[in-house]
Amino acid sequence: MMPDADAPDALRIMDVAAHAQRVLDLLQAIGERLTRIESTIVALGAKPKAPSSTDSDSETLSRLLPAIGALMGSANFTVSELGTLAETPRGAGIKIAMGELSAHALGQLLARARRAQIAGLRVEHLGSDHGRAVWRLVSDLPADP
Repeated sequence: MMPDADAPDALRIMDVAAHAQRVLDLLQAIGERLTRIESTIVALGAKPKAPSSTDSDSETLSRLLPAIGALMGSANFTVSELGTLAETPRGAGIKIAMGELSAHALGQLLARARRAQIAGLRVEHLGSDHGRAVWRLVSDLPADP
């Protein structure tokens, strides 16, 4: 509240002093809170990180991509085709590498892995065919001389 212009100078000075003290109290409280927040951030940064989804993805892809490459080579494929092939004796490697991964989860995994190089292989998305994503594996390993 602003002091009245007609009030004696002593009253105005007391009001200003009270206002200044409130501001200082608020600044001190803000400073203490910032210190607590900073301590929390430092503590979180010091804790070991849980494996990220990309770590988990890399682990799964390092099993899956070689199995897909062994079966499909550089041929185009859909997740549905992989699922069908995984149920055949020829696709046993893919079935084992997929584990409990559903076809939908495999499609999402491949989408996240686009352009990433894993186990010397890179996943390329070629578009879609009848609403299904079409994929291809490309070897990033140097060709034999």
